Amino acid sequence: MRKFIAVLLSLLMCICFFGCEKNQIETSDSISGAVSEKTVSETEKNGKTESTSPVTGAAGVTDTHSDQNGTTVENTEAITEKNVSTTVPATNSVSMAVTTTVKETTEQPIPKEIKCTVKIECTKILENQNKFSDDISLVPPNGVILEATTVTVTEGATVYDALKKVCSQNGITLNEKNSMFGKYIAGINGIDEKDCGAYGGWLYSVNGTSPNVGVSSYKLRNGDSIVLSYTC
Repeated sequence: MRKFIAVLLSLLMCICFFGCEKNQIETSDSISGAVSEKTVSETEKNGKTESTSPVTGAAGVTDTHSDQNGTTVENTEAITEKNVSTTVPATNSVSMAVTTTVKETTEQPIPKEIKCTVKIECTKILENQNKFSDDISLVPPNGVILEATTVTVTEGATVYDALKKVCSQNGITLNEKNSMFGKYIAGINGIDEKDCGAYGGWLYSVNGTSPNVGVSSYKLRNGDSIVLSYTC
């Protein structure tokens, strides 16, 4: 009985010793593993590249990292960007020349209009019918070819301008000729110069006065009264 108890105690002691040794080995392995992981973590931390990218000048980048010995190293690399279009806004320091074509429009003043009256008569022929060599039917019974008629012309117009316009408006033929003194009236409504004697012809007056210039030289004023008369 005593032997059996002694053997049992010996077995228990062996089992306890083996269990303690196994726990000690596992503990050592755990500690070694933790130390290794810590060492690797610290190594990765020390070997990790920490970079900051401040932009400098013309696209320059500064790279800061630690080498294996723990020395800080700074590298500056130039970055070339391709196919990048940069628009620089104009500032006060930038002068831009602008060419502007300006079309100047000169407004022409509207010509001022004036009014005058024109009368055409040949009563002298009725008084000297024996001298009249043409058809007397060309002469109206009262000797008036055109009663005083108002005509509108532009400022600066001449007696000729007013006479030509009024004759055109009233269907009266006008025969004018050129001379060294300008135009003169050679015939009106078929009655021509020298039809009633050698001194027969057309004369004109403005406001009752006979000007000493041709009809194409006398400039009218507003309200002028023109009379064309045939003389014998």
